[in-house]
Amino acid sequence: MNDRTKLDTLKKGRDILDKLQASRYMQTSLVQDSVFSLYYNIQAILLSYKLKPFEIDSSFLKRKDNQELNESRDVEHHQVIDDGVMQVLPNEKHKKEIEMLIKDLSKSEKLIRKLEDDNTKAANKIKELDGSNGYLEKDLERKTLHIEELQKTNEKLICKIEKLTPPKIAGTVQLYHSHSGNTIKDIEEELKTMLNNHLKDVKFVKCNRITDIDQSQMLIVLSIIASRVGTDAANAIKDVPRPENTALLLFHIKEIHALTKQASTAVLTDRSFKDLGGIFDLAFVNGKGLYQCEMNENAMKSVCDFIKKGISGTGV
Repeated sequence: MNDRTKLDTLKKGRDILDKLQASRYMQTSLVQDSVFSLYYNIQAILLSYKLKPFEIDSSFLKRKDNQELNESRDVEHHQVIDDGVMQVLPNEKHKKEIEMLIKDLSKSEKLIRKLEDDNTKAANKIKELDGSNGYLEKDLERKTLHIEELQKTNEKLICKIEKLTPPKIAGTVQLYHSHSGNTIKDIEEELKTMLNNHLKDVKFVKCNRITDIDQSQMLIVLSIIASRVGTDAANAIKDVPRPENTALLLFHIKEIHALTKQASTAVLTDRSFKDLGGIFDLAFVNGKGLYQCEMNENAMKSVCDFIKKGISGTGV
């Protein structure tokens, strides 16, 4: 073989090497691009599902200059395929990292499928809940209307109760008498107890002397009928400062069968009696007290009305 032939052979060999080198560079670049694309796709998928990204040793992906590729030539190997073209394969380190990426991608895909299944189940559950919500909303609407009707009914009942409930009576009523002994003490105590049962907020004050009476407040004069009604009644109201603001209570110490049918007002016709706010007959017996009878029932009602009107300021 002459020098010319050798030279041509060397040129051809050099061209083949150049083509092989170019092919290797192209294959490496493709692998780099594929791995980069795969890596970023996996990271994007993980981030979209709010999963923690993973990191890889991607230093080999940054080798872009020929010198680094030449330095890695010793750890790369070549394989000839059927048509005689030589293919450059990545080294073992690169292959392992790619395999790890593929495994991670497979796990991610499984996780994605699981999340998609969960989303599908959740969507179906939402549809079921939407149906239930529709029923619940209608039921809530019915109950709300019922509550509103009950509230209106309650308001009407409250108005009726307020109309039927008597106004709260609060004030002070004076008690005065000129008697002494246990009988008048018993009468006074029982009378206050009975009146307090009907007028809980009324305060009763005892006046021991005629000068203790406050003309601005109501006065109840107690009188025990021992002889004649006219005489005992006149003595009871003697020197009372304000007759129109005074009620005279006449206590008859008699059993029910001995009570007179005639009211004392029929015989107490003097002007001093007519100026009084009211005259009321009551029956009392030692040991029985203000016992139950028609006279006492009517008198207690009238006395309570007298006090209510006087305290409320509507007049007696």
